[in-house]
Amino acid sequence: KSVPEIAHMAEGRRIASLLEDMRQEGSLQAYKTFIEKYPKTNESEAAQREMIKLATKIINEASTEAEIDSLMKDYSQYEAIERAAKKRKASLAYLAVKKINNAEAYRNFISKYPYADENNEALDALETFRESEYAHLKTARQLADFALKNDDSPLAEQRFHLSAGVRQKT
Repeated sequence: KSVPEIAHMAEGRRIASLLEDMRQEGSLQAYKTFIEKYPKTNESEAAQREMIKLATKIINEASTEAEIDSLMKDYSQYEAIERAAKKRKASLAYLAVKKINNAEAYRNFISKYPYADENNEALDALETFRESEYAHLKTARQLADFALKNDDSPLAEQRFHLSAGVRQKT
């Protein structure tokens, strides 16, 4: 083998050894440093996959949005980590909404996290609150207020149809 080939093989072994050392350390910063120092190598690609997996694990163990935000300031350039952070933030927000447990909290959650995994559950809970509120409405003014506040609800549509029918009969 030629001297350049031998040097290339030695460099490859050295980088592989450094990758193994970095794996032993197991920190996100070690992965990031390795990736920055040895870009466009097979080892860098492997390190990036492992770093994303580790970051996702750390994010999923976070108990506050602040923890996630702290992590994301150094890793936001990685799309997979960003997706994991958004998903975890939505999950944490939904846990808080369930503790508050009122229509406004569910409405705000749905608005802020329209693609969250918990969205269907939140929509069901909101509709349950709406049905309960609708059942207790007594006056035309209450019905009108309900319809304005819940314009996306079938119950609000039903109210408009009822009031239109009443107006036509008079």
